[in-house]
Amino acid sequence: MSSRIDGYHYLFVGRVIPYEHRTSIMPITFAVNVDNGKRFSGTIAIEHSKFVIKGTCPDPIQDLVTTKNILRRVALNLVSAIGFPFGIGLDVEIEAEVANSASPYMFGADFPQIASKSRGEEVAYLFRLMASPDSELFRSALIDYVRAIREPEDTDMLCFRAIESILLDSGSDHDSKSWQKFRNALRIAKSYLSPLTKRAQDRRHGRLASGSDRAAALQTAKRNTSPLCGVLGTRTVALANGRSSCPRNEPIWIGRTGQGKPRGG
Repeated sequence: MSSRIDGYHYLFVGRVIPYEHRTSIMPITFAVNVDNGKRFSGTIAIEHSKFVIKGTCPDPIQDLVTTKNILRRVALNLVSAIGFPFGIGLDVEIEAEVANSASPYMFGADFPQIASKSRGEEVAYLFRLMASPDSELFRSALIDYVRAIREPEDTDMLCFRAIESILLDSGSDHDSKSWQKFRNALRIAKSYLSPLTKRAQDRRHGRLASGSDRAAALQTAKRNTSPLCGVLGTRTVALANGRSSCPRNEPIWIGRTGQGKPRGG
């Protein structure tokens, strides 16, 4: 960021994926609301799959990560229009904000509000799950969760689908009794999942996300898809459903909140 009399100037740089496609377009002008309604006015240009977004804001941007996600959507819309007529699936990644070349802001792959140090036993158990031939639904849940971190507009839908994959992995269907059994296994109240369920349904039916608390959605999904929680729910429900193939000798893990009261109201 740099400050001038006409506002605060920003310069975001990124690339089109796959880079080998060598996408190029002339500068296009746009304007979007970022950071609690601040108007970002700028241009985006792509040359040989590298793109630059230049813009100004009347006030300094406090949340660069969320702003990056909004601007990534602008760039993704643009390359989607380029690729759609030819049946080409292009993606984009914003790598840094470099208006102040002395201290550029490099974007990571994490979501800061939920980032935490990895737990060795959890990572080790994840690898064991991934290697299991009957863990396809669990692998699907993990992929959806990671996509939820990367896709702000679809966070709620992808988080809930990850939880649904864990439910199905237990041998259950989408009926109320299966959900009740699943919640009982994880010691969570129905109200704990209700807000995420409603927002996910809205997005599935084509409505855009509005006022979504991404951190809350990601925390809810993580608690119900991680090995520390998802495995317990899957195993307990599977045994109740008579699936003898469920790994009985694995350790029973519950989430970081322990095995006491149900989470939620």
